[in-house]
Parts: sequence; structure tokens; C-alpha cells
Amino acid sequence: MLKSGAPLPTSLFRCNRIERGARMIRLVIILPLIVVTWLLLVKVVSDLKKANIDWTGVTTFVGFIVLAFWLRHVTGMG
Repeated sequence: MLKSGAPLPTSLFRCNRIERGARMIRLVIILPLIVVTWLLLVKVVSDLKKANIDWTGVTTFVGFIVLAFWLRHVTGMG
């Protein structure tokens, strides 16, 4: 317990400064990743709209993947 009038330890303030810096670094790293991901997603959707794709085959492929994960979850094997 600190006595009244005693100075506060400076380690408390250093920790805060480091946390604020870490938050800024995270923001600087995560924000561009979100923007790049969004731009790639918009480009992929745009390309898919223009492409001539056999959606039956794609749906069958995705269905088998989902079925495999579901069976693994239910049976515990795989």
C-alpha cells in the first residue's frame, strides 16, 4: 500500500505506454490486412460473376468436403 504523498511507481506508466504502442502496431498491421482481404474478395466475386462455371460440380465437391468433416465429427474417426 502506498502512503499518502508518496510518488507513484513509474513502472505503471511505462506499461501503459507499451500497451498503447502495441495497440497501434496491431492496428497498423491488421487494418491493411482487412483492406487487402476485402479487395481480393471483391475481385474474386467479380471474376466469378463473369466466369462460366459448372456450379453443379462445385457444389458436389463442397458437399463431399462438408460430409467428410461432419462424419469425422460424428464418428470421431478420420
